[in-house]
Amino acid sequence: MRLDLRWSGTAVLLVWCLAVVSAVAAPVTAQLRPPSVTNTKAFNPSTTASKVAAPMPAAAALLPPIVTKTFEPVVIRPGGTATMTFAVTNPNASDLSNVVFTDTMPSGLFITGFGNNVCSNWSLSLTNGGPDGYPDLSVGVNPLSANTTCTFSFPMFAKSAGDFYNTTSAVTSTEAGSGPPSNTALLQATDPIPTMSWLGLAALAAVLALAGIIAVRRRA
Repeated sequence: MRLDLRWSGTAVLLVWCLAVVSAVAAPVTAQLRPPSVTNTKAFNPSTTASKVAAPMPAAAALLPPIVTKTFEPVVIRPGGTATMTFAVTNPNASDLSNVVFTDTMPSGLFITGFGNNVCSNWSLSLTNGGPDGYPDLSVGVNPLSANTTCTFSFPMFAKSAGDFYNTTSAVTSTEAGSGPPSNTALLQATDPIPTMSWLGLAALAAVLALAGIIAVRRRA
């Protein structure tokens, strides 16, 4: 039996080409995918609000410290003494540092020494002193605790008669800035109005009555 090599070679070549085409076409077919679909639904903020973190609330601003002052008693004689008291308050729930205020006395009124205080962390500066006392002071508290009031008292000397009106400077702090000055306190130094006891009044009445009787008799 005689085998025709030309046809057998052609058949082998044909089979080989079919195998190659099958191997190339298979991956292409496997890689085909349906076209992707884009979601065109409109954005609704309300549906995503719960996923966005709410902003942190801003910290409340601190209130400045407050200072008030009084004189006790409010009326004295010239050359007499009174007590001047300051009250410094921190109205916040946190401490304030470097709380400072100053005060200049009106002419004729002087600070003569140190009084009582309820704060241990305070400082005092008295300046421009003379034989009658000090006209200027500076008070500091560091720190002034939260929701706390410190009081400071000083003996005062009124050299002459007069109405002494006095107000502090603005009170300052590092964290809360400047607060308003104190109220205006008044100390009056005046000579007392002469008074008379009831015995004196009775004696005066008797003298006036006697003088009246004498005058009537002379006319008679």
